[in-house]
Amino acid sequence: MTSTRRYRTAVFTALLIAFPAFAMPQRSNGNASDESALKHLFSLEQDVVSLSVDGVIQEASKLSATDRFDFLTDWVLASESRRSFRMNSRFVQIDPIANSELAPEDSVVDGIASPVFFLLSVAKQTGRLPELRQRVQAITYPMDPQQSRAKLALRFMIDIADSASKPLARREESSSPILAALATSVRKREPDVDERDWPEILALAYGMQAKLRSDEFLEFVTSIYSFQIENLSWDKNAAWDVYAFGVFAKLQLSNRSDSPSLESTDNSFESWHPAAVVSANSRGNGFTEAMWRPAGESVHKLAGHNNDYLYFPSPLTGDFEIECEVTGFNFKESQVAYGGVFASHHSSRSQAEIGGIRSQTMLPLDPPMSPPDDWLSCRVSVRDGVCRHFINGRLLLQHDLADGHFPWLAVRTHRLSHGAIRNLTISGSPEVPSNIAMVNSSKLVGWYSYYDEPVDNPSDSAAWRSVAVQESGSSFEVQHAAQRELAGSNLESLLVYHRPMMEDGSIEYEFFYAKGEASVHPTIDRMALMLEPDGVNVHWVTDGAFQPGNLSPANRAVVAKQDQRRSQVALKNDSWNRVRLELRGDEVQLLLNGVPIIERTLEPWNQRQFGLFHFADKTNVRVRNLRWSGDWPNVDEVFGEHHRVRPDTAEMEELASALPQFYEQDFRKLDFDSSDFIQRGGSITVEENGIAMAAGDRRSTALPLWLEVHGDFDLRASFENFEHANVGDGALEMLAYLPSDGQKIRVARHRWDNKEQKLRTRFSPMTDAGHQAQRAKDHWVANEATSGVFRMVRLGTTVHYLFAENDSATFRLLSTDPVGRGPLNAGGITLKVFGSKGGSASTTWTSVSVRAEQITGVALPDMQALRNQLDDSKKQLKKSYVHDFTKAAPDPEMFARLSDTRPWNEADGGLRLQNVGTINWGASALVSRMPFDGDFDLRLEFDELRLASAGEGQQAIFAIEVQPTSEPIIRVNSILGLNAPGIVQAEGYARVRMPDGSDWFNGTERHTVTSATALRIARRDKRFFMMVRPEGEQQDRIVSMSDHSNAPINRVIVMLHSGGAGSESSVRLKKFAIHSDEQ
Repeated sequence: MTSTRRYRTAVFTALLIAFPAFAMPQRSNGNASDESALKHLFSLEQDVVSLSVDGVIQEASKLSATDRFDFLTDWVLASESRRSFRMNSRFVQIDPIANSELAPEDSVVDGIASPVFFLLSVAKQTGRLPELRQRVQAITYPMDPQQSRAKLALRFMIDIADSASKPLARREESSSPILAALATSVRKREPDVDERDWPEILALAYGMQAKLRSDEFLEFVTSIYSFQIENLSWDKNAAWDVYAFGVFAKLQLSNRSDSPSLESTDNSFESWHPAAVVSANSRGNGFTEAMWRPAGESVHKLAGHNNDYLYFPSPLTGDFEIECEVTGFNFKESQVAYGGVFASHHSSRSQAEIGGIRSQTMLPLDPPMSPPDDWLSCRVSVRDGVCRHFINGRLLLQHDLADGHFPWLAVRTHRLSHGAIRNLTISGSPEVPSNIAMVNSSKLVGWYSYYDEPVDNPSDSAAWRSVAVQESGSSFEVQHAAQRELAGSNLESLLVYHRPMMEDGSIEYEFFYAKGEASVHPTIDRMALMLEPDGVNVHWVTDGAFQPGNLSPANRAVVAKQDQRRSQVALKNDSWNRVRLELRGDEVQLLLNGVPIIERTLEPWNQRQFGLFHFADKTNVRVRNLRWSGDWPNVDEVFGEHHRVRPDTAEMEELASALPQFYEQDFRKLDFDSSDFIQRGGSITVEENGIAMAAGDRRSTALPLWLEVHGDFDLRASFENFEHANVGDGALEMLAYLPSDGQKIRVARHRWDNKEQKLRTRFSPMTDAGHQAQRAKDHWVANEATSGVFRMVRLGTTVHYLFAENDSATFRLLSTDPVGRGPLNAGGITLKVFGSKGGSASTTWTSVSVRAEQITGVALPDMQALRNQLDDSKKQLKKSYVHDFTKAAPDPEMFARLSDTRPWNEADGGLRLQNVGTINWGASALVSRMPFDGDFDLRLEFDELRLASAGEGQQAIFAIEVQPTSEPIIRVNSILGLNAPGIVQAEGYARVRMPDGSDWFNGTERHTVTSATALRIARRDKRFFMMVRPEGEQQDRIVSMSDHSNAPINRVIVMLHSGGAGSESSVRLKKFAIHSDEQ
């Protein structure tokens, strides 16, 4: 038989296979009709035969290798009479039923059946690859871009097939030029080209089978991926999309330098169970199988099927929280679902995506979400029957959980996503029940229709639904009405419970049986166990209109005798029947009304999803009391005992928890008010919920904490109700200063003038002058939480910055920095809010805690008690010197006067000081030359203080200053300053002279006072206390504290400075007193 005759015969046979209606002529004039049919069929060759992929492959498989090559070459390659390559193909079903797949193995590559692959296989088998290459290259007539890509794809595949025995590097090198040309062609293709004929997808599959990983191959894959993103249609050619996106994700992950090993290691996600929403459409059209890869403390979705889930091994009830990080945008969307619901971000940022197994919807977000990072914090909180979903600290959804809800935790992604999840924790008190209700509401949460029939649609009579009833203690009954107008069509209908039966267990339920009217049958994946009076048969659920091959919807497989336990099935007619399906390993046993009726081994491909099946053209469905009992592990068995701790912080948490000393102060239980605080800047008040703090534009408010911390430490500060203006910047932070290392570390929550909401960590190296030495190292993390806990943990020479959002107890690691080992001095830990660019900020601090190797002091001391201690210890000082200026002039031997040297006048009632402002800074001063040592208490009483300023920015001050005889030079000041018109503030700070000659100011705490009558500086050991006596008050107010030198004091300066040229300030000194250990 000649090649042409073989070809035409094969074409005719293929067409009969593909279109069997043509093979059954009904006319009586057979010869005439046959000849007419043949002419008609061959006239359709150019159009129809190209659609018959299975028909061509089947017919080719019947030929000898030589004839098969000729037949497939003529069919695939373009010719003068048909100037187009036939690259048609079909994606193979995942997990096909035995013997239902028509395509022979040699025609399938990476899940795609194609005559092209069959041709390459037979060409290689017969040694005719060179001939095939020559014939392809000989096709040189003008081609459109589609056909040019087809030719390039064929050349590439021929080269790969011909070099299969060569080392991978040689194969990749030989194909590189063609791949480059093919990638360029893909990027230039027109989006309206019929996507069913993509030759590049076949080249992609062939390259994957050959394990190509070259840069050129990756660029080729990227070109396909990029084109599909730019021209994506969710409802068109989905099988091509999921395949190409999956290949891209797998290659991207495997080619990353930081990619975890392909070999899976010990990982808690290894015990989680994948389950896609597999439907007749997705399976019949050959959507690829979903693929997840655990790696390290993460799991990555490499390839998708439809909506893809990864289930925690056990159902969870009780009060608990799930926290993790998920990837966010650009086809890396990942969500956490619980109770059958997920709530997550959307690429628009102005919407949240809310969804379940069957559908998704969008909710508006106002204001929009802040721009996210590559990884987003995700939190699902389940408390008191309420489930809350957070992304980056923002509450997206809060909903009540039905009693006995769908209690499954899962990771969820859409079919094109190649997202990931990492560092998952489960905290609180999760419980694993021994059994669960499978239907507990009218919503049929967790169920879906395999044939995309409506579910939970009250307006559709054909919908599967759950109806509330009170019969026999059942709350809800699953119902599905028969569609008898379709009688005889064998209309398959299947309701699937999405979470598969991956572990040993049993499902029990009752169904109503009425012969010919009502019946339903249990399924595990596609195996329906048909409960009929004459016995149990197996029906293989088909893919309906999408089913390839000839599997009939009426199919039955007789159950082997060794699997049957009863030849007859004792169904109770017009009554409720009880079913129990037991699964042990791969063995399933079915009991009807307590009697075993069948045992069977599940096929390896069975995906173990339970379902309810019936022929909807024949019977109704009524099912109740669905309950699942499983041998489920507890949370500790899945994660180990540390499931409450993030894997990336587990070692740090263990070391931090072992620190020996602990201190905590709850600001909600303070028994003193804010008037005694040592503070800086704006408003601070003590309220029932804690310490409220606010700051306006270009202002800051700070509260230093008077703890001294040595060695490794764990600092925490809790806040709530962070608020900010809708303009400008507003922020709050916890800062720690390490003076001996010249370093500042901080963690902050910001709202920027561009409306972005972020957390910031900052490491600031300081100069000897206390200024920032170089550009600070910042790390930013998107987060919108308005409450939470800042945390900084120093272990060795590394500081860890962490944050627990809102009411969570789990800390997310934000960043780390190298840091010194010096101590945190008293006042070195600061809580702060600030605003700028027209913005403002406020918050309420609720508590602080410290765990460290050594801790002294208190965060917020009781100032009344501290004042009493200072006054009591003052009485123990051995030496004293008092000079009353109302009675005598200052002794020239003891005091020197600068600038204002007017003589003392008894009639003045004291010593008057006056200062007239000038352009340059100057002051009138009284200098005490009396040295003293050890602890001391210095007090200056005065009245008639008038501070004047020439204008904005011109500060007027009245101060006392002491200077220890130590290096570096330190000047400790207690000051009254006119910092703004009409506002006098008491300040205390130490001015330290640095080696470069500049001054560094430590302190600058400020209290606003109306007027004052005394300034005071006291030293106990190395700690200086700067105080003021506001007029009308009976006690001194401590303005600031700081630790410095305990060296002797060689002088005291009383100074008055007027603010700017033309201003005049004055004061009347009343009494000067020093009490000290030595004098």
